[in-house]
Amino acid sequence: MATIESNENHSSSNCIGEDQLQMNVDVDDKSNKYKPSWLIYLATFGAQLLTLSFGMTMGWTSIANEELDSNFNITNPNDHWKTPVIPNEMEKQLIASIWTIGSVFGGFTSGYLIDKFGRKKVLIALGIPFTLAWLMIGFAQSSLMIIIGRIINGFGVGISMATIPRYLAEICTPKIRGYIGMTVGYFTCLGMFMVNIFNVLNFHWNHLGFIAIIPIILMMIIMFFMPESPIWCINFISDKDEAIREAEKNLKRFRSNDSDLQQEINDIIEMKNTSDKTNETNHLNGSLIRSIRRKDIYKPFFISMLLMTFQQFCGASIVIYSMNDIFQTSGSTLSSKQSSSVTNGIMLVMVIIGSFLIDRFGRRILIMISGAAQALSIGILGIYYYQHISDIQQSSSLLPIICVSIFVSGYSLGMGGICWLIIAEITPPQAVWLVMSISSVYSGIGTFIMIISTKSFFHILKEYGTYWLFTVINIIMIIFGYFLPETKGRTIDEISKIFKYN
Repeated sequence: MATIESNENHSSSNCIGEDQLQMNVDVDDKSNKYKPSWLIYLATFGAQLLTLSFGMTMGWTSIANEELDSNFNITNPNDHWKTPVIPNEMEKQLIASIWTIGSVFGGFTSGYLIDKFGRKKVLIALGIPFTLAWLMIGFAQSSLMIIIGRIINGFGVGISMATIPRYLAEICTPKIRGYIGMTVGYFTCLGMFMVNIFNVLNFHWNHLGFIAIIPIILMMIIMFFMPESPIWCINFISDKDEAIREAEKNLKRFRSNDSDLQQEINDIIEMKNTSDKTNETNHLNGSLIRSIRRKDIYKPFFISMLLMTFQQFCGASIVIYSMNDIFQTSGSTLSSKQSSSVTNGIMLVMVIIGSFLIDRFGRRILIMISGAAQALSIGILGIYYYQHISDIQQSSSLLPIICVSIFVSGYSLGMGGICWLIIAEITPPQAVWLVMSISSVYSGIGTFIMIISTKSFFHILKEYGTYWLFTVINIIMIIFGYFLPETKGRTIDEISKIFKYN
């Protein structure tokens, strides 16, 4: 009896191994059949110009925080600029953080908008609030005008952060999806780096508002000529024949001549049909509570929430927000502008490196490396502050600068750019309205909490206690990365099978 059972287990094990081997072969086979055209790269550049504006929104904050002050002194004798607005302390805090509240409202509407009108149309339409917001900042003569501009800017950020990763994930082939997805982090860092460079060149907070409009206008022009996502066409155009016709036309533009278009269209249709059958079988139409009970939705949703939690609460916001103070503690002679430029430059380089590594080593490895670098660097930074608790202002060491550099490098290599890519990859098209919207809202709330609570953290836990808290969070993130499903090289349809859609 034991022999028979042993043989059955051995046979079952062989079947599982053969199925897994066959699945890997199918993944490689399909990856080789789907080949991108040059238009994917142009569409990526066009869409990511909105992300560039998001980066400029973040980078603008530290510049404005310094220059919106009656004590701000111009170091260039040829620069006679004076700030037209001098806010009080409460207004300065609102100017720094209020865009995150706007992003929460944008996140609430993002899922509905991109499903109803399509990814491309929403991206083009976002040019309107972004342009209006930057014009209000550029022409601002009062704190209220800046605050309203920042809210509108944040509203656009909330929608764009849910739309861009989804659009790019749907138009890309499996082999380049990781590289293309990482451009979110690249353009964010580039935007932050650009505003710092322009500021060094004596363009001040209000001048930057006018400069930031340029990429927005360019985005609208480029995206006007780009095709809509074929996956959106199949899932959301009501006329079946028109949906297939539009999807084939758009996919043909996004693929090279030797790509297997028919097979890819068939995969998209099969994925939609499978999801529709699941809805009908389980009676899960039209209800938020019922929809989230589907395992093909609640599993990606749960993973998305964890990814956003680690991204927002790994300590990146506090480290970046406190960077100038940390640099001064180290005895650095760099000005705040110079230190910000150096750090943003490091982040930009690491995102570029990460974009080349992600499709070679996968998402899980980069998240674990990111968590390890962040945990090690911020843990050592906590030890430094603990050892110099009484003489931190008189201490002088390069260690804080090294720790910050390693931390932002690790963040840019992994968590900074990968989260939105993974969320876009694992979310089924029918659940974009739910998962992407809530992820965007959660991201905005998390950023707001971290920005306004930095001083409270330092007051209650001290600097060293705060940094050690984030060390623990980053260690947990490493464990999470180990168990995260790998999506490298898989089609959207193949990723769906990981979560057992059928």
